[in-house]
Amino acid sequence: MERLEKFCSTLLSKSKSLTPKKILSTLEDHPITYVDVQSSIEKETEGYAYGRKTLHRTDDVEILLLYWPPGVSSPIHDHGESYGVVHVVQGDILNENFRKVDEGKVALIEKEYGCESDTVVSYFGDIHRLSNQAEHPCISLHVYSPPLVEMGVYELIENDEVSPLG
Repeated sequence: MERLEKFCSTLLSKSKSLTPKKILSTLEDHPITYVDVQSSIEKETEGYAYGRKTLHRTDDVEILLLYWPPGVSSPIHDHGESYGVVHVVQGDILNENFRKVDEGKVALIEKEYGCESDTVVSYFGDIHRLSNQAEHPCISLHVYSPPLVEMGVYELIENDEVSPLG
């Protein structure tokens, strides 16, 4: 837990000029393990298929801890005006990236598999879906800057194409 607090306080001290590179560097300086987060894990969160706990939120940065049961996925989404860094603390996660192909439609372009200590960065305008396809839970640490205010959510139509829900 001490290392998690040090990681968070270091990010918060840089929050006015935070970049994905600075987040990755902070993760290297303060590697987060299951032992560091185990007391903060929430296995269920109303309105979500996964557990979600806000560790810190300011006007500049939001730090979350997510618990992914086996077989659970996020919706296909973007992060609005925020970029996001997802660090796998324990388990495995699949990150599927999509791109816009027509007005209101996107197509699957890439699948990335992340395992313990891997990190995935989503930049402005990226559209993706995270899922735990393993038989064991996944724990991930998420950092968004600025904090998530608005997200576009998309629905799968056919042939790996999706369209916005609204």
